[in-house]
Amino acid sequence: MTALQLIDRSRQGLLGTEAGRIAGLLGVTDKEMVRLLNQSTATFHRHAKAARLDASTSEKLLLLGRLAGCGTTIFQNQGMFNRWLRRPLRLLGDRTSLDLLDSPTGVQLIEISWGGLNTVSSANGHHAVSYPNRRAP
Repeated sequence: MTALQLIDRSRQGLLGTEAGRIAGLLGVTDKEMVRLLNQSTATFHRHAKAARLDASTSEKLLLLGRLAGCGTTIFQNQGMFNRWLRRPLRLLGDRTSLDLLDSPTGVQLIEISWGGLNTVSSANGHHAVSYPNRRAP
């Protein structure tokens, strides 16, 4: 998804159920997802029942969903990716990647930490990800 497509899709608003789906992809609890979205628990549960989410929440979810998709592809296993999210990394000041996902800058930092990542979108919307001359983390 290009940056402009992400903006357009965010403005349209995702379905309220997307938060739960993306929480599942990341392997996080509702309590953790509340923190990632910078929301109260009540707001999170109200959004889960909403027909459409606001642009800001939709954008955060789209970024988290993109990260989860790429991470699962890189690690070739959702469980391995979810465990990696919880592992402290020296590159991140001994914080876990999950600690940084509440910020778009944090999401970007994690994507950058995968360095040398090549993502190619195919016509059907699937992504091929590879590390040129490098092993995956």
